[in-house]
Amino acid sequence: LKSAAAGPRPLPAQARACAGRRRRRRRGRRPQGCLVARRSSAAMDDARKLLDSLMGSHRNLDRSEVKKIKGQAFKESNICKHYLVGFCPKHEELFHSTKRDLGSCSKVHSDAMKEELQGHPDKDKYIAQYEETLKRHLEELVRSADEWVARERRNIQDLNRALSETGPNEVAKAEIKKIQEQCSALLKEAEDLADVGNIEGSRAKTDMSDDLKKRAEEWEEKAKLARHEDVCEVCGSRMESGDATYARFRHSEGKIHLGYIKIRTFLVDLRKRMRETETAKEKEREARRARGERSRSRDAERDRDRERRRDRDGGQDRDGGRDGARDRDRGRESDGVSGRQGPPAAATAVAMDGEGGGRGAAEPPPEQGGNRSR
Repeated sequence: LKSAAAGPRPLPAQARACAGRRRRRRRGRRPQGCLVARRSSAAMDDARKLLDSLMGSHRNLDRSEVKKIKGQAFKESNICKHYLVGFCPKHEELFHSTKRDLGSCSKVHSDAMKEELQGHPDKDKYIAQYEETLKRHLEELVRSADEWVARERRNIQDLNRALSETGPNEVAKAEIKKIQEQCSALLKEAEDLADVGNIEGSRAKTDMSDDLKKRAEEWEEKAKLARHEDVCEVCGSRMESGDATYARFRHSEGKIHLGYIKIRTFLVDLRKRMRETETAKEKEREARRARGERSRSRDAERDRDRERRRDRDGGQDRDGGRDGARDRDRGRESDGVSGRQGPPAAATAVAMDGEGGGRGAAEPPPEQGGNRSR
């Protein structure tokens, strides 16, 4: 009763460990329905990506919405911009199932979006932006490959340094020791056979021991040799030891090597295309600048011609004004002379009238005197 009230007795350590493993397996075990649902979901995702690539991601929208975004759908965030300008490393699955796997691209890779981009009026601007982004991504991949090259070469140098300082590694030492023990055992068997008079058996055991001894010496010499493995300049992988020609051929057919060749080749072509585009833009800017300078020079020449004409017309007007002022001065002078000469003439006429006989009235002009005589 006391034990029942105290509860169940504790299990031994081994039993507790087994119970814990069973609980972990039960928690980690998934029902069959979950696996089926996961496979169906993956199939649906693949089908959706295929439809998006063929018809675009806006295939299920209303016509009004489609009209609003027509020609602008390639700008959406779920569209792969690397694919639009020609190359998406993740979509190509260059390193699938290798230690350098990049994973899969979750964005839409659509040829319809490519056509929209090519038909956009500002396609040059967007293509330049997307190409710059792709160039940075490819340069990062190439930089990682170059780091692999440097790291593998450092590893080989460190291995050779350790080999020269401490001799063969532990694995080589264990293998050599094993072969030497086999040699000792064969020699002992040969001695035992010779003691009982079996000369042929003893000679065979001795020959086997000599072969193993040579083999141990070869292992020891090989373990002491420095590593001279070639490191691929393209992908940074070590080539197989042995026949160099066969190792190079086998390596050149590998997935990692072919993937980095494609990346490096596309990066070279992309840089060349971007340089050509920039050169064309620079030439266009220079031509536009030259046209502007010619236009400004023509405008300045027209302004100078206009100033010269204005100066010439203004000089003629000043000359005409001086002549007019001179004529007016002459007229005023003539008027002043005639005004000063008028009164003496009148006084002379009065004096003559007085001398003519003291008539009270002056003689009329000749025309009037003629009339009076008649």
